[in-house]
Amino acid sequence: MPEPEDWIDALARPAFQPSDPEELRDHKRVFAVGLAATALISLLWGLSYSLLGLGPAAWVGYTGMTVALLLLGLFRAQRGFRGLLYAHCAVNLLLPFAAQCLLGGLASSGCLGLWAVVGPLTVLVQDLPRPGLWFAAFLGLQAAFLATDPLWAAHGRTLDPDLARVFLMANLGGVLAALFFPLQYVHGIRRVLQERVRQQALGLAMEHSQTERLLHGILPEAVAAQLKARHGMVVEAFPQASVLFADIAGFTRYCAGLPPEDLVQMLNGVFCLFDALAEEFGLEKIKTIGDAYMVVGNLPQALDDHLAMMAEMALSMQQVFAAHAGASQGLALRVGIHCGPVVAGVIGSKKFSYDLWGDTVNVASRLESHGEPRRIQVSADVYEGLKARYAFEDRGMVDLRGRGGVRAYWLLGRRPAAAALAAALPTSSAGF
Repeated sequence: MPEPEDWIDALARPAFQPSDPEELRDHKRVFAVGLAATALISLLWGLSYSLLGLGPAAWVGYTGMTVALLLLGLFRAQRGFRGLLYAHCAVNLLLPFAAQCLLGGLASSGCLGLWAVVGPLTVLVQDLPRPGLWFAAFLGLQAAFLATDPLWAAHGRTLDPDLARVFLMANLGGVLAALFFPLQYVHGIRRVLQERVRQQALGLAMEHSQTERLLHGILPEAVAAQLKARHGMVVEAFPQASVLFADIAGFTRYCAGLPPEDLVQMLNGVFCLFDALAEEFGLEKIKTIGDAYMVVGNLPQALDDHLAMMAEMALSMQQVFAAHAGASQGLALRVGIHCGPVVAGVIGSKKFSYDLWGDTVNVASRLESHGEPRRIQVSADVYEGLKARYAFEDRGMVDLRGRGGVRAYWLLGRRPAAAALAAALPTSSAGF
């Protein structure tokens, strides 16, 4: 059996416009129910008064029913919702007083004029302007008919007192029902709207949280905060930073016959391991380009002993890469490190990313590209900062593209383990 909500929707649905928001549709549902209830109650009035021989009062009831059905037809034909609302309010305000007069006034009609409160109630429920004026009109009509009540009692049809009391109880009960059920329905709508708002707020909060996670996944947390605060370009100069570039030697040959899914899976596995190392040592991953990986230390926030952390990062990268995708696949990692001033920031308005610029970045990149597989090539500046704690091998002058001759060193490891590590490293890049 259909639920009451199904009947209400079937009654109001022809009046729905595709562009109607859900709140307006709720108002239209209330209006359709109100018209149907007005037509039914007016019919009961007319039949009751007809059976009692009260012809003029009965025709007021039939008139109310006819007007309500006419408004319902116009409403379902989409003939102007707001104007029909006002017409409905006016009919509900005036017809009960007209019937009260024909029935001999207030007492004889059983306070039939109380039904007129449905007019201001409709204005209030439908959120129409100035409901207070409508209620004032209701009170004014009550006062006017009360003042002229002796006239209506003298010229109208006087009912039997017992019958008048029956009508009084029926009218009071009907008016209270007319107040209760619409308010109950509106209260139900309000609960639905509150739940809808709560769900929307929850959805917005989840979207905001996802956006924040995505933003912090792309940008360092401090930079993301600056970007949100400034709503524009975020660029800052840093006097001292360490920059590492890593590249997979033999990668082009390796991936030539490899399915795309396997290739991406291998790179993702390697770079996830590198990401974990960067987080462990307090460094900031900048980006990946193909099979190259870039990381920086001492920015955007200062890091104590960032050169040592970068050395540990490079040594650990060599170890985890050899274990994950090493000689068995004919691959090796080539690393270059330099330190010095850089400019870092976020530019652009779409697909932005945090990036570095400056000679320090260029030198670090050239040290990597001019290095050897399974080795970590560093500049003289890095060597000077770490030579007391780490062991190096002097490579001599290296001619870097676009820079010329630069003194370079191989990072071997911490001093206690340096000799053993040096013995295990190859002396040339033959085969890559």
